[in-house]
This record gives sequence, structure tokens and C-alpha cells, in this order.
Amino acid sequence: MSTAKSETIVQVDSVSKKFCRALHRSLRYGVVDMCREAVGLGPTPTLRKGEFWAVKDMSLEVKRAESIALMGQNGAGKSTLIKMIHGLIRPDSGRIRVRGRMGALTQLGAGFNPVLSGRENVYINSAVLGFAKSEVDKRLDEILDFSGMAEAIDDPVRTYSSGMRARLGYSIAAFLNPDLLLMDEVLATGDIAFRAKCYAHLEKLMSQGTSIIIVTHMMGRIARACNRFVIMDQGRKFYDGEVDEGLRRYHDLMKVQASNDDSDEADGLEASASPASVATSSISLGAALLESVVVTDEAGNPAPIIEHRQTLKVRMRVRANADARQLSLELRIEHDGDDLMAAYYPQIFEMREGETREFEFTIKQLSLLKGVFNVRGILLAGVPPHIISEKQTRFAVDSGTRPGLFTLPHSWNEVTAVEVD
Repeated sequence: MSTAKSETIVQVDSVSKKFCRALHRSLRYGVVDMCREAVGLGPTPTLRKGEFWAVKDMSLEVKRAESIALMGQNGAGKSTLIKMIHGLIRPDSGRIRVRGRMGALTQLGAGFNPVLSGRENVYINSAVLGFAKSEVDKRLDEILDFSGMAEAIDDPVRTYSSGMRARLGYSIAAFLNPDLLLMDEVLATGDIAFRAKCYAHLEKLMSQGTSIIIVTHMMGRIARACNRFVIMDQGRKFYDGEVDEGLRRYHDLMKVQASNDDSDEADGLEASASPASVATSSISLGAALLESVVVTDEAGNPAPIIEHRQTLKVRMRVRANADARQLSLELRIEHDGDDLMAAYYPQIFEMREGETREFEFTIKQLSLLKGVFNVRGILLAGVPPHIISEKQTRFAVDSGTRPGLFTLPHSWNEVTAVEVD
């Protein structure tokens, strides 16, 4: 390995970070900790009432040109670690050292001033990331061309859609040639065409020697393009190594139900959940509720992992809180934020108050290949139908090392035989 590629860009040494769920107690603890730091004592080393470890004894070394897919279930501590590396929050113990310039996308549109224009925000964000105005001048046309924001660049950012902010934010962070690029699930909200464009550009950055840490739940193209896999579980490092083995370990980890709420992320937006259980709260208008969406095997047992070509079943339970008419069901299978398929229950149905009904969706021979997929159940009502309740869950497919996303029915035939003199 060359000296350049052996250079350490990020060094995380035994880093821990704790948070408190109760707001008032958290403010009180914050004052106490500031007073302790003022006299040189530092934060308290143990948990106080209401506190939990978001990250515990985490160590990580990132060399130049390494690209890391940082994965784990909701609440594993991934976002907290990324924010500490970025410098947005301080660790309670341990040390983080970053060498070189850093580009970061840890939150959609973070750091944008809504009153200022897109152009002004480009320069301000670049300055915050440590880039001189002359460097931005050289790269501005390239940034605008990639983001597709040339026509709106002088408009106030408050007029931008979330997709426009995502495109501009990515272009700023990635097109100034940072030594380290941090990304935290921000591309999940972009449109399909722009995500594909970003994936191709990230692969180019990897080949050019940029160190990249990508937080993702999606075991698709970009995770497989990384040359290293790191899995976190309940604030600790669960696995650090080769991508293929990491994919297998992550599949295994999905079988384990998160045991308690102590693994919540600091912002409280992520909650621990079993991979085969409901992952989001319902959206209900009161008449009827989609209570559960569960992936099972052929025997009806919950199955977070399905073998390729085996039977996939999804059970959806609906409960009526009042008499409900003109109900219908939809099921979608998604991957990397894109819809792979949608299926509709063939009949409109009615339910009486207090009634519970269960529906089963079946694919006899699953054509999907290795990866993690999202299943979204949707309960609709009325004409035209509108969503009144929604649930989702995830499952993994194991198909060995076969490349691709799915298989299609096919056959091979020799059309002609060429004789050789």
C-alpha cells in the first residue's frame, strides 16, 4: 500500500456519548456538565437518571481512499457517531481526530439560510467547510451543472423544494474535493434520476481516493460499492470488515429484535423495532386501522430473511373502529427508496365496528436477489380511494453472491453452430 493510501484520515478512539430523554433534566445536566468542565473535571463518566448511551466505547480508523458503509438498525448510534465526527456534538469521553478537509451531508438542507440566495449559501457553506472563495469560484460552474440549479441559484433558498435543497447540498459537499465526505441517509429523499447521478459520482470519488463514510439502511448499489462494512448495534461496533461478510452479518442481525428504547438516537426520531414488526406509526382517519404488516414464511412464521425462490407471505391485519365502507388494500415492495412493485387486493370490502380481518399476500417463488427490502401496507377508503392508514416493515433476501436485484424467467439456446476448417 502506498504512503498516501495508508494515511489515517479519521481516528475515533474509545468514544462514548450519552443523552437524557427528559428535557428539563437534560437542561439541568447540561448546566452541571458545563460547570464541571469549567473546573477541569469533564462530563460525569456514569449514567444519571433518565440517561442512556447513544454511543459506547466506539473506535474506528479510516484510511485515505477507504469507503465505509455504516449500517445498523434504527437507534444503533450511527447518526450520533457521524455528528461527532463532523464536530456538531462533542463526545463525553474518548477522542476524535480528523485530518484534512471535510464535506458533510448530515441533514437535508442543514446550514442553509432561507433568506439568502442559493449562490450566497454555496459560498457560506463552503467557507464553513473550510474552503477558500477562490476554490469555490473555480468549482462553481461544476457545482451548478451537477445540481441542475443554474436557473434558480439566485432565488432565495426558502423557495426551494426539499429535492432542490438536497441537490444543492450534495453538490457543495462533494464537488469541492474534500478529503473526507460524510453522508447520513440524505439521498433517500432525492428523485430517482438525481440519486443515480449521485451514486455514479460517489463511485468516482472513491476511485479518486476520497475517504467516504455513508450511513444507510439500503444494501443496494452504493453499499456494495464501498470497500468496507461497519455495523453498529446499540451504540457499539458489531462488525468491521469485508463487504460480503458484512452483508451476511447484517442479515443475521436483522433476526434479533431490538430489546429496549436505550438505543434511540439523540434526536429521538429513530425507534428500535424488530425487522419483522411494524416500523412506522399509523396514519388513520379513525374509521379503520391497519394494525400490522408482518412478513412470514410459507408456514406462517415471522421471517425477517427469505431465501431466493422461496415463498414470501405478507399478513396485514385491519381493525374497524366504526362501520367502514369502500375499503381497499395496497401492498408495495421497495428498495433503495424506489417502488419495485405494487399489488392491489382485488375486491372492495366493508367492515363493522369492532371487526378485525386479516389478509394474506403471497409470492410463490420470490425472484428478488440478495438485499434488504421494504414492505409497505396501505389501507385506502372512498372513491376515489385515499390513504387512511399505513404500516411498513423490512425483510432481507439471501441468494448467495449472485449479482443483480432480481431474476427474470429466461432460457438459453444455441442458435447456430459455426464449423472451423
